[in-house]
Amino acid sequence: MRIYLVRHGQTIRGREETFRGRMDAPLDDIGRGQAAAAAKALREANLTSVYTSPLSRAVDTARAIAVPHGLNIAVLEALTDIDVGEWEGLSTGQIRSEYGKLYLDWQTGPDSFTFPGGESLSDVSARATSALGTIVSSHGHDDEVVVVSHRVLTKLVLLDILRAPVSSFWKISQDPCCINVVDHTEAGYVVEAVNCVSHLT
Repeated sequence: MRIYLVRHGQTIRGREETFRGRMDAPLDDIGRGQAAAAAKALREANLTSVYTSPLSRAVDTARAIAVPHGLNIAVLEALTDIDVGEWEGLSTGQIRSEYGKLYLDWQTGPDSFTFPGGESLSDVSARATSALGTIVSSHGHDDEVVVVSHRVLTKLVLLDILRAPVSSFWKISQDPCCINVVDHTEAGYVVEAVNCVSHLT
């Protein structure tokens, strides 16, 4: 089974370096172009299902990929972005000013950090890996599926597959509308590609 983990395209809020969390920030013009490019890159794949976070930036990216294959999208709540609690909608500058010590903790110890009033990375990892397991168990060996979600979630899924600690969170990049390729075999998961953006150039 092949799984394409796709981060959604660029949003206006993303350009502003705002902690979006579960804010429903839509794709901007660049993001819509990125979604179209991802759809083109996956046009020859034999997709059987497209799963997505419920947030519109992911839904619109997923729909762009699904339509050429004649597929409907399946929305899974477990794929939604991390709940950043009190930081939602704040800029990095505001957070540094108002939550100086906590921001430093986020940067230096993400594995032990919980967003004030929100989730920890461990919380997100648990629901994300559970969702991926459910997806895998509902498909056959030859199926190919797309899972559209968010930077934090896809990073955590990849870390879990690689059996790397959550403390390695900052060591993986996930650019807007990147494609990651993971195969699931009888022996387990095999990561074939990470943060592919060649389709965007």
